[in-house]
This record gives sequence, structure tokens and C-alpha cells, in this order.
Amino acid sequence: MSKKPRRKSRRGTLRETSRQRYDVRNEKRLQERLAVEFELARQIRQHVGKWVAIADDRIVAVGDDVQDVMEASRKLGYEMPLVVRGPLTPEDVAYVL
Repeated sequence: MSKKPRRKSRRGTLRETSRQRYDVRNEKRLQERLAVEFELARQIRQHVGKWVAIADDRIVAVGDDVQDVMEASRKLGYEMPLVVRGPLTPEDVAYVL
């Protein structure tokens, strides 16, 4: 009787995948993602002291009151956007996305 070929377990497949080095496609995706985040950070810096709602990698609403920003983003169809405050002064750009 011949033996059935042994299938790889899920753990073995994951282990192999995690050992693979980054290839050109992964590096390109990473560079594209970093470029999007850099551009988004640049756009947020333009809204000094304002609340900014972010969804789908773009700014969807800006305002002085966080409730107004949430309401505006809901009207556009975004139920839970990321809401951050722009820098308080033009020189202050320390915030976390």
C-alpha cells in the first residue's frame, strides 16, 4: 500500500510564510502605505486647532466642534471615522494618528 502524501499543517504553513523575506511587492506596498500616511499627516497639519475626521485614507470632515465633525462624517456615510485634533499652533505638529 502506498502512503498518502502528507499535507502541511496550518502551523507549518504559517511558519514558512513568516520566514519568507520581503519581496519587491511587499516593499512596494509598504512604500505606498507610507506615502499615503505622509500625505495625510501633511493635510492634517493645515487644519490648525480643528477637529479632523479621517476615513478611507482621506479627510472627510473638518470643524471646530468634535460633535459637528462626527455628524458631518455620518451624513457622508462614515459611522466611525478616526477623529484627531490638528496641531494647536502652526509650529506644533506632534500628534498621533
